[in-house]
Amino acid sequence: MSRSARRAAVALGLALLAAPAGAADGEGAGPPPLPRVKPDRAVVVGTGGVSGFFYAAGGALCRVVNTRGDGPVRCLVRPSGGSLHNLRLLRRGRVDFAIIQSDWQARARKGEGRFEGRPLESLRAVLSLYGHAVTLLARDGSGIQAPADLAGKRVNVGEAGTLQRDLVTTAVNVVGPGMDALDRAGDLAPTAVGRALCGGRYDAAGLVTAHPSGLVQQAAARCALHAVPLEGAGRDRLLKERPALSRSVIPGGLYPGMTEAVDTFGPRAVLVTRAAVPERLVRRVVARVFDNLKTFRRRHPVLERLSPPGMARLGLTAPLHEGAKAYYEENGLR
Repeated sequence: MSRSARRAAVALGLALLAAPAGAADGEGAGPPPLPRVKPDRAVVVGTGGVSGFFYAAGGALCRVVNTRGDGPVRCLVRPSGGSLHNLRLLRRGRVDFAIIQSDWQARARKGEGRFEGRPLESLRAVLSLYGHAVTLLARDGSGIQAPADLAGKRVNVGEAGTLQRDLVTTAVNVVGPGMDALDRAGDLAPTAVGRALCGGRYDAAGLVTAHPSGLVQQAAARCALHAVPLEGAGRDRLLKERPALSRSVIPGGLYPGMTEAVDTFGPRAVLVTRAAVPERLVRRVVARVFDNLKTFRRRHPVLERLSPPGMARLGLTAPLHEGAKAYYEENGLR
């Protein structure tokens, strides 16, 4: 992609995708249930809100699936309330595929959290898309350059009961000084982070989002901010214990004043399906994506850094669907 085209794509992504992963793609209440679509008419992919990353990734997916290939496949994107809503639709057979966060995938499969007593045993993994990053923003002049510096500081960790708060508090406990060491732990919504940081109400704030992020762009335009690396032995142990999470990098040069890449971690956006979806159909969808990977990556800035090995492995905690497994084994990816 040329420099000018990349700038235009990033600008478009930032304009459209101001909502964070937890709100737009993970935990929204969602619209009413979708109408049934006969399997012989179309493949339906549950995504997220129309201004979110999931919807954009689903559109890119259907574009490449609908390219000419070995037989017709008509792929349709359907907006939804995000991960939890998509899993409910998938359970009821109202969509054929769904994009969800990998931590929701793990909970649904194991019957944890909102799926306690009702594990989604038919859930099958297809491929890994892009990473969400636990993004710790600190105000310049706050004295926070590393997670240990959070001790005695005012830190917004997110709204109670959200996976975003779970991940940010996990980062503070595992990589940083621990929640008890903070002066104050805030519960503001992601959309309030920029104003709170730049107004001096908090010294730092955690977000869970893909990049480029409209929220980070807006916050960094208000005042001088920097992202704090979340790395080290504690982070590495966490990733071994929670395979739904993986290493993530916030690229440098996306936001004002943030020129260096920052190492962190987070969940993945993953494509899942049901065991009952035909093997041949799943294999064809996977093959279309990998056969047109360059085109797929150009469809949106969050897809630019995808690599075949990562797409076949990262964050896929549910059993692989047999159609995906066959493709990966035939192409040396598993």
